Amino acid sequence: MITNHSYLDNPTFRGMHWHLMRTFDEIYILDLHGNSLKKERCPDGSPDENVFDIRQGVAIAFLVKKKEGLPCRAVGTSGKKV
Repeated sequence: MITNHSYLDNPTFRGMHWHLMRTFDEIYILDLHGNSLKKERCPDGSPDENVFDIRQGVAIAFLVKKKEGLPCRAVGTSGKKV
């Protein structure tokens, strides 16, 4: 699933994180960055360009649901859960 990447580091989306962890057995996220609104930069200092012609950063989520899986649990401080 290709999405806006703002849910990755925004605490407003805690409920979404929780729901995804309860729904899917494995979650793999590839953050492509490229957010010109935040003026993201590459490690060498050059502008981080988006793969699409948009200003918002992009992420690709691979969400895996197995036939018989146990739900994921999130325990610990809120910083570890976000």
